[in-house]
Amino acid sequence: MITANFIHYTKIILRCFVEFLPVLSFFLVYEYTRENFYKATMAMMLMTLVYTIYTFHKEKRIPHLALFISIETALFGVLTIIFHDPMYVQVRDTFYDLLLGSFILVSGFINKPIIKKFFGHIFTLQDYIWRSLSYKWGVLLLIFGVANEIVRRVCEAHVWVGYKFIIMLITIGFGLYQLWRYRKFVEN
Repeated sequence: MITANFIHYTKIILRCFVEFLPVLSFFLVYEYTRENFYKATMAMMLMTLVYTIYTFHKEKRIPHLALFISIETALFGVLTIIFHDPMYVQVRDTFYDLLLGSFILVSGFINKPIIKKFFGHIFTLQDYIWRSLSYKWGVLLLIFGVANEIVRRVCEAHVWVGYKFIIMLITIGFGLYQLWRYRKFVEN
């Protein structure tokens, strides 16, 4: 028998995977087009826009995080295509990780966890757990930002793409672990 909790968590997990569709589309187009970074960037830009519109339509609210990601992806994606230089999309990830990681971390320290605004509509947690998640996600994103910049500067674009795929898997795994770890505190 399927319980209400199982259905609830399945929806949360599916939603998290849907959020990675723009990045996944980048990887798939990159591989399918024999490492065409620019076509992959266009696919990611398109899927990010589609995801943002879908989220707005489904939730009937402005999805702040999705909107930020959409604008940032469009800006750096257009620069990548115009200047025919993958560095812009690569720097986008450094910028995103460092900026978002800093905001999340600082918001936890001042007891106004912004992560609650991003995900509070999906599940409800007590404030001290949102703060704890802010510290964990903030530090993880800062590490990702620094690592991204190192890989971007030291490695070729195709190595960076592989690195980003690994980071995506780590992010999914970390998120699923946090969901599992705090599952008993989730208020349906």
